[in-house]
Amino acid sequence: MKYSPLLCLVLAVVAGCHNIGIAPPDRNVEVLALQHASAEKVAALVEELQGAEPFSDFELGVDARTNSLLIKGTSREIDEARELIAQLDVPVKPAGTR
Repeated sequence: MKYSPLLCLVLAVVAGCHNIGIAPPDRNVEVLALQHASAEKVAALVEELQGAEPFSDFELGVDARTNSLLIKGTSREIDEARELIAQLDVPVKPAGTR
């Protein structure tokens, strides 16, 4: 069932959309498959760097089976996370090589 933005706003004021399982209209979810880095380790780093932003609904999940990250947030938050993750998901050179 799809809720109108106005209804979601009213529900958000009364109970909070997040608390009743309704994603606010400006929230998106993206799945990002990693090629080189461990999804668990990247998720831990991103969450640590994000810090405690009290008004952010940004969420990061891990699918270990596919080594993917599930990113939930605004388009801006997802773009920023995607840029950071791209910098972390790089091949690692073996020790002793240049």
